[in-house]
Amino acid sequence: MNLDYVYVFVRTDIPIVHQAVQATHAGIASARSGLIDCEHDHPSLVLIGIPNEEELKRVSARLNKCGFRHSMFHEDDMDGQVTAIATQSVGHEDKKHFRDYKLLV
Repeated sequence: MNLDYVYVFVRTDIPIVHQAVQATHAGIASARSGLIDCEHDHPSLVLIGIPNEEELKRVSARLNKCGFRHSMFHEDDMDGQVTAIATQSVGHEDKKHFRDYKLLV
């Protein structure tokens, strides 16, 4: 079995309850847009904390540079700020691109 991963990046400068909601919104948006392969075994979710919106935008730029499609979630209740990002399904062989990020704790 070839396990895939979906990386969800969420801002840690917002309350923890909002982090959970924003991460979920990003994951749903990514699945709806076809970035997540839902026809096979569901991918493992990797949740990563990012300090603020500026750093989250840097993550997006890095994902673009590495060729990973992703969905950025903008929260209307926060003046359209970017609050979370979810990637496409990422194969095991591409996990190395994400090893510098820290899990959300």
